[in-house]
Amino acid sequence: MHPTGGNDVLVAGTVDTLLAGHRLCQGGERIPAGTATVELSALRRGAPRPALDAELTSPRGTRIGGGTAVWRSGSATVALRPPVARERPIRICLRLRAGGAGARALLLGAPAERAGSATDDGQPLGGRFRVDYLPPRAQSWWAFAPTVVARIGRGHPWSGSSVTLAAALLALLSIGLASWLLVRTG
Repeated sequence: MHPTGGNDVLVAGTVDTLLAGHRLCQGGERIPAGTATVELSALRRGAPRPALDAELTSPRGTRIGGGTAVWRSGSATVALRPPVARERPIRICLRLRAGGAGARALLLGAPAERAGSATDDGQPLGGRFRVDYLPPRAQSWWAFAPTVVARIGRGHPWSGSSVTLAAALLALLSIGLASWLLVRTG
């Protein structure tokens, strides 16, 4: 499945080992419109396996979505119902529900400046965990063309969508000219 977006954090190691009862939060995220699932790069450890709850809120604290994560190999996914209607800034908070002795979740990501890093019970970690945002169902690459053009063109004069449009027009012009030359000489 092709993501609708992500936070561009590369997985370089473990950002935090989340223990039962702790609250891990990461702000500064932007969730794209049309996102139906949030995928976290994470591993779970301990027996019985712990449950991970996620909550997405606006910067002002308004709840946007959340639920209990479904664990997969190397990730935990949280379904959002209904899907997010518009792009918006969010904060993701995670809480590990008690499992057995030694229950923990390893959040994977990369180092970051302490000012923008994730926090564990309010303490900065010096890193950010990776997040990917997924659409409600699998889509073809062509379905993402409008999103790509919009992201390339956002706030950049003479680039992005205007350059894409110019390139498409030039390609059509060259095809038309080549066709005309073939017909004329043939």
